[in-house]
Amino acid sequence: MTGLSRTLCAVFCALAWAAPAAGAEEFRVAAAADGQTLVLADGETLRLAAVRAPEAAHGARWVEAARAA
Repeated sequence: MTGLSRTLCAVFCALAWAAPAAGAEEFRVAAAADGQTLVLADGETLRLAAVRAPEAAHGARWVEAARAA
């Protein structure tokens, strides 16, 4: 497993296991970019704060994420 794969796995696991907050919204991830930015199915971009992923600093290269059914 590459460093980027481990980072993406950690991000998705953290999102999946996080306790839902009051009023939390559900969203679907369409793609992941640079290890700390997610592109949602509706086109919005979500950037995770304080994610250290120097191995993912490779510009605009996109990695396909698993799509929710």
